[in-house]
Amino acid sequence: MKAITLDEPTNDKSLVMTSSFTNLVLAARFLGLVGRDSLGTNT
Repeated sequence: MKAITLDEPTNDKSLVMTSSFTNLVLAARFLGLVGRDSLGTNT
């Protein structure tokens, strides 16, 4: 296994990518609910 060491400027400490990922997960989750009669059913 090889490790890749990046320069310090590449260490992004913002939450931009975290929130983007979260939004994509939530969108995919709710798209799976489209067409169901009720949010509580599993059919």
